[in-house]
Amino acid sequence: MARDAARSATFGRIDPFCWVLVVPMLLVGAAAILLGVLQIGIGLVCIAALVLVFDSWVNRPRPEDARRPGRAPARRPAPSRTRARRGDDW
Repeated sequence: MARDAARSATFGRIDPFCWVLVVPMLLVGAAAILLGVLQIGIGLVCIAALVLVFDSWVNRPRPEDARRPGRAPARRPAPSRTRARRGDDW
């Protein structure tokens, strides 16, 4: 059931660094709206909203992440350890 929810997710978490761009845009947009420059203010607010939606879409969960929750990929031992175990060390 959790797999279906992760597979059908269209949006994911918003990256915290995205707020570095969005917050100033929202503040300038709000100030422009309050000062009476509606076109620029509404435009900035819309662009900030589009940046948030795009970032959330890019960070959506991938289907292959939902297939194996909690499993790390298999790791090989370091080459030096393998040689030392086999006695091939010179």
